Amino acid sequence: PSPSPSPSPTGPAVCGTWSEVCPGCPGGSSACFQCTTDPAKWQCPGGGPGPSPSPSPSPSPSPSPSPSPSPSPSPSTSPSPSPASSPGSSACSGLSIHAAIQEQGLDPDTDLLLGSTRATWEDLCEVVVAWNGRFSAIPFLAEADAGNNLLTLAAFLGNAAQESADFVACEEYINPCQGVCSGGNAEDYRDALWGTCYQVPVPTADSFDKTGSLPADACGTSGQVTCVDWDGRPHSGDSCWYGKGALQLTWNCNYAKANTLLREIGLEIDICADPDSICTDGQTFWAGSLAYWMMSVSPYYLQDHRIDTAMNCIKSGCSAPYPGTWTGSGAAVRRANYQGYLSKLTGGAAPAPAPSPTPSPSPSPSPSPSPTGPAVCGTWSEVCPGCPGGSSACFQCTTDPAKWQCPGGGPGPSPSPSPSPSPSPSPSPSPSPSPSPSTSPSPSPASSPGSSACSGLSIHAAIQEQGLDPDTDLLLGSTRATWEDLCEVVVAWNGRFSAIPFLAEADAGNNLLTLAAFLGNAAQESADFVACEEYINPCQGVCSGGNAEDYRDALWGTCYQVPVPTADSFDKTGSLPADACGTSGQVTCVDWDGRPHSGDSCWYGKGALQLTWNCNYAKANTLLREIGLEIDICADPDSICTDGQTFWAGSLAYWMMSVSPYYLQDHRIDTAMNCIKSGCSAPYPGTWTGSGAAVRRANYQGYLSKLTGGAAPAPAPSPTPSPSPSPSPSP
Repeated sequence: PSPSPSPSPTGPAVCGTWSEVCPGCPGGSSACFQCTTDPAKWQCPGGGPGPSPSPSPSPSPSPSPSPSPSPSPSPSTSPSPSPASSPGSSACSGLSIHAAIQEQGLDPDTDLLLGSTRATWEDLCEVVVAWNGRFSAIPFLAEADAGNNLLTLAAFLGNAAQESADFVACEEYINPCQGVCSGGNAEDYRDALWGTCYQVPVPTADSFDKTGSLPADACGTSGQVTCVDWDGRPHSGDSCWYGKGALQLTWNCNYAKANTLLREIGLEIDICADPDSICTDGQTFWAGSLAYWMMSVSPYYLQDHRIDTAMNCIKSGCSAPYPGTWTGSGAAVRRANYQGYLSKLTGGAAPAPAPSPTPSPSPSPSPSPSPTGPAVCGTWSEVCPGCPGGSSACFQCTTDPAKWQCPGGGPGPSPSPSPSPSPSPSPSPSPSPSPSPSTSPSPSPASSPGSSACSGLSIHAAIQEQGLDPDTDLLLGSTRATWEDLCEVVVAWNGRFSAIPFLAEADAGNNLLTLAAFLGNAAQESADFVACEEYINPCQGVCSGGNAEDYRDALWGTCYQVPVPTADSFDKTGSLPADACGTSGQVTCVDWDGRPHSGDSCWYGKGALQLTWNCNYAKANTLLREIGLEIDICADPDSICTDGQTFWAGSLAYWMMSVSPYYLQDHRIDTAMNCIKSGCSAPYPGTWTGSGAAVRRANYQGYLSKLTGGAAPAPAPSPTPSPSPSPSPSP
């Protein structure tokens, strides 16, 4: 839907710059609001002084790139002076975007900032009002087209949410760090690595030119500055320019540029003398980020209003709009956040601002269509094949999303049988992946020459009915593995373990849910089916934060619940010592960057779902031999990355041992995520929010939308973290 117009003034629209009009408004400057005829200008309720015209903004010249890595939590500090507003007034009332948010019934602190205790919506409004007052020729969220302002807010918040861990973190998770880390070090932002600082802003009456330049120590403080990182560790000199703020400001040069502009808008901090002051309070948290956006993003983003341009300018620097689909660091979550925000801000529709392909399989989420008749719900196979328009018109019931219905109602259903749970598994953390070099193929489960294993799977027919090309639409054109590779492994598994098959439930809808959950998690862990090995340290950029030594045998201990194959299944009654594979004394491996390792430093993540730890390699090895895969991942852990079938096989073995027994009890993505990342012994009852949750959930919803022809709700009622509803995979 089209965005709503700004409120009309209560008197004649006498418009001018903020500084000309607003200070003299009845009730103070906080009563001032943007003109409906020209939202780059301002007016008082009932009119105001006659203004001089404000000049139009000119695009600034090309900015320098500023990588902005993943954030880290930062301790709360005491507030410092920020741009002033009248006591008891709200700066937000002066912004037309605020009225649009209120019209949607949103609470911006809860619905947009996710209940952040780091910063508030009022904090952001204060900074925007101060910016627009000082730089009235280049205001923020003040375009004549109200819809463009919604797009801009969605793009700004969507990127900021990704970089600040949902507005909680202020400082980058630099090393040393375990878990979700940026992979960077304080020393990565040294002055000598940047060089001369160009395009330094030179303020003018109502804008700024970017004509200045400064030496490598642009702030002039690298000789004496000190700072404290997210984990309380002290740094000094040019090791203090790591990421800080809502959009992680990095590098001495960018701190110096932003510092100039923050002083202009009345923020009494000096981020050159004290870089940590960006994290002083809610307004400082936003202000450096807004300054960076207006210097280095806005001039190019405003030319096309596309999220791809915003992401590229933030992460890589730019001198023009980005013409394609940007796929750099954090793209999936940034895009997901953007689409989620836009959906909220426009009341449910989240279209792209300009035609541009979005990475599949993650379209924008949208509510399931309402039925045109009574909600008659049943299993997919009972209801969907008979729907008018075919099974693709079928969607999940709003009263019971584990069941399905046709538009206009459907046949009376019989209940679907519930699966029986298997015994409890042991946990297997599965970290972020890393690219792995291609290797030569080894023997894999056999199929008849010229035949397709996929033709033996009912799920394949459902995919064909949707008109999907599984290699392109589901596996994103991967050159690491194909859909046929996965089919081969599934057919081999179901032939050997016929009592516990994969994607072979009686209810076809449940099989769609399972495939979406399996692929959604695998896409997140394998960087869209490209990577096979974990990005262990040393690593720059998007890394797991882990080290080869983190998976040593002594850290796991005895290996329990080892599978013991039976005629058509397996029991998990075996146990093995800490060196479950029995090879830690002699095994060797080569990591994603070609570095050799040996012994129990070889059990880092590998495969579509990153298999980790000696114990899990040993368990999977038993099952891979049973399905005819002639590799030994205990003797050669790198053999998981041999070819497309080995890439899938270890992951399927882990899923069937440690995820499927609990996932099949509720078919919920939260259970699948929890079992994969934390280990489990029961379905997960709530909303799982662990490592990579937003992207995993987004992938799942995107896949389910494709597999069911457009509707992608969760299979059971469960709140979805806002604002990251659906899109595409990223490591």
